Amino acid sequence: MFRSLAVVGAALALTLTLAGAPAPAQDVDLADPAAKPKATQLCPDPNPLTKQADPGHYFATQTSGDKSPNQCNSCADPKNNATSSCAVYNVLRKCGITKTNRCVEKTSPFSKYNIYVGSYLRYALAQISPQTTSCHFVVFAVDPVIGVEDVQHRGEQNFWDHAFYASQKIISPAIDPQSLGLAINPATKRGQHQLHIHIGKLKPGYRTALEKLPRDNDFHSVQVNGKTYSGIYMPDDFGPIPGLSPFELVSKRYGEKNMPLEGLIVANSKDGKGTYVLAGLNVTTELELDYSGTFPPP
Repeated sequence: MFRSLAVVGAALALTLTLAGAPAPAQDVDLADPAAKPKATQLCPDPNPLTKQADPGHYFATQTSGDKSPNQCNSCADPKNNATSSCAVYNVLRKCGITKTNRCVEKTSPFSKYNIYVGSYLRYALAQISPQTTSCHFVVFAVDPVIGVEDVQHRGEQNFWDHAFYASQKIISPAIDPQSLGLAINPATKRGQHQLHIHIGKLKPGYRTALEKLPRDNDFHSVQVNGKTYSGIYMPDDFGPIPGLSPFELVSKRYGEKNMPLEGLIVANSKDGKGTYVLAGLNVTTELELDYSGTFPPP
């Protein structure tokens, strides 16, 4: 198990249609630095928008789906906010995130938002129907958090545990922990400029590959379904949830410079005693989960 499910959860249900299909993933061996293109740059420090210190924050120089012009800034940046890549963030803000309420909004024949949120809750559970996959659930940060590379803010909440909690206690029927997969896209492949974690089931081949990982607290090369990852097993005794988060685990091994390129998949071990983390360069990890037959259509 990821950790004790004693956290009190409040549900948010959001149904929307996101435009734009991500480009096919590019597979590069994470363990080979020479194989990586120089596709990231260091953000200004301090951040020119917030005036806050922002050390070690890198951004992707090219993105296939994220249309935000200022990649170092969140959706609070007016120029970013005006793009479709901040659509979900704007819905959350408009519906009210600082008070307990329900918001029902229909902005088009294909976009409907049903929002339930409490003032103490800094994440939101959303049901989405993108063009690239079947209907599924996603956990979004409520406060401005860019994504996998947002070193200053991605750890303000345990979004991975929020996603696990939602998969077991809010989504009905709950997803079998042995099938559950959680995924976050790299900055190069995401569509929304707000941190979000996809909830689905592991596709065939992933469980077998994960269970072959040595349990030695080190990263190893993993090949599965034509994708290349670097994977690690961590016993629940000391991480990565709630100890060292998947973000920090990968960053500690490969450096913040590579974080905008990292797509992550997180899953329970078959025996329930630990957690697997896979990191793949420029892999659209959202597409590596199975959503069919799991959730009703929106």
